[in-house]
Amino acid sequence: MRINPLIVFGFIGLLSIALASKSHAQKTQEAEPPPEKGWRVDLGGAVLAYPLYPGSKIERVLPIPSIEAHYGDRFFASVREGVGYNLFRWNGFEVGPVANFAFPRYESDKRAALRGLGNVDLTVEAGGFVRYNFGRYATAKVEARQGVNGHQGLVLDNSLDLNAPPLLNNRLFLSAGPRFSCYDHSYAQAFFGITPSQSAQSGYAPFHPNDGVKASTGIAAVYLITDRVTWTAFGEFSRLSGDIANSPIIRGPFGSRNQYIVGSALTYRFNFGN
Repeated sequence: MRINPLIVFGFIGLLSIALASKSHAQKTQEAEPPPEKGWRVDLGGAVLAYPLYPGSKIERVLPIPSIEAHYGDRFFASVREGVGYNLFRWNGFEVGPVANFAFPRYESDKRAALRGLGNVDLTVEAGGFVRYNFGRYATAKVEARQGVNGHQGLVLDNSLDLNAPPLLNNRLFLSAGPRFSCYDHSYAQAFFGITPSQSAQSGYAPFHPNDGVKASTGIAAVYLITDRVTWTAFGEFSRLSGDIANSPIIRGPFGSRNQYIVGSALTYRFNFGN
């Protein structure tokens, strides 16, 4: 059975809350953690229930890999954050370049709902981020990425992670945070629009959205089984709005503005060159 890459994309978005809480958990084990050095690699797996494609009310449950790597406090690479570098750090601020992927949508994912709509190719998105750390318990980030192929759209992600004080002898950590994503015309048209030719093949009415918005709220619980082994449970609710909310893909019998994600992950941390 082929794993839909869009499921992985959803996993990326949701674990931004869960793994942010995990990072906070491991840092708060010491009163004043020393500067981070060398490689930190987290490997593991997760089970995820997620919409079959953006705007779908049909969900699928799948096992998903979890991979994350950091070098010191500068370089990062993961399925959730893409590849980036903290180029500038000052007084709580971090600024740098980032590159990520928007995974494709296949017409064959759900023939009844997507027949005649064609595929949306895998897209490389390049841009930058600004992050501000409010001490140990809150982090805000703004990230803008432009698709250089595929959907060729602009994506603006805004996030706030709020971390509760640690529980159970610094082993259990709770995190919650809102997400607010904005999409321009090119992105909205690629995933939610209907061209005249697609209309003729699919039966949907032509539709040309100018923009799109996704507002989300997520929670995560992180438990440190050992200093290297971490168990995470997470959940997220999202609401699609803006022009894309009127898309025939969403308003049809297989679509929904409400999107739900729940899952659990188990990871192991490796350290190199410390």
